[in-house]
Amino acid sequence: MVSVNSGVMMNHNQTQRSLALTMMQLSSGDRIFRAGQDAAGLSISEGMRSQIRGDSMAIRNMADSQSLNRVAEGALSQTQSSLHRMRELAVQANNGMLTESDRGALQQEFNQLREHIDFVGENTEFNTQRLLDGSFTNRQTTTNANGESVSFDIDAALSENLGSLEEGITLRDLDLTANPGQALSVIDDALGQISSSRGNIGAFDNRLSYAGNVAQNQLLNMQRSESGIRDADMALNIMDMNRMTTMLQASMSAQSMQMGMMGMHLDLLR
Repeated sequence: MVSVNSGVMMNHNQTQRSLALTMMQLSSGDRIFRAGQDAAGLSISEGMRSQIRGDSMAIRNMADSQSLNRVAEGALSQTQSSLHRMRELAVQANNGMLTESDRGALQQEFNQLREHIDFVGENTEFNTQRLLDGSFTNRQTTTNANGESVSFDIDAALSENLGSLEEGITLRDLDLTANPGQALSVIDDALGQISSSRGNIGAFDNRLSYAGNVAQNQLLNMQRSESGIRDADMALNIMDMNRMTTMLQASMSAQSMQMGMMGMHLDLLR
């Protein structure tokens, strides 16, 4: 009887420990919450978690870089609109019926548009960094968890940087009253520069989109693999919990029956 009771108690204690472990897994959602449970699994999953966090940050970096590029591209769009109007004024200034006074009025609007271009170039910022004044060069953004990166530049878009640079003539040098014919070719060159800058920004934005898709796909698959190693199987744990709860109840019933039988034996001995 003592041997049977000892076996029942041993099974009861083992079931209690298993039930406590299952409850911990259910409450935490983790299959592994200490190294002793699965040392190899813990080591593998921690390496995966490191890469998952790296990929997540790389995706954020690329998204931030895309936001920066779109701020710059939007500002360049406004610069290009100003250049289109300046070209209209230059065409109008080439009308032989205009007087010097008329061209002077056109020059006033031309000057305001030129100042607006400089204002946009000097004040377009992202996170306090100026984007269009020529200082934004060789900037890096990471594209994956291993720290691989791509670099990009944004060309200057100030009036002194736009125009027929090979000839040394920029928007800053134009005067519609003195030489309206010269303005057209210079403005066309400036429009070409802005179009090229916008094209480069758009191409880099697309590159980041593709790189972001690759990193996102890698992140999702890595998370799925890590989850398979580290996370608890909730359905299986609930089944185990129900099974062990039933076993505990049966064990307690068996102990109660044994206690009753021991009492009967004692009554017989009296």
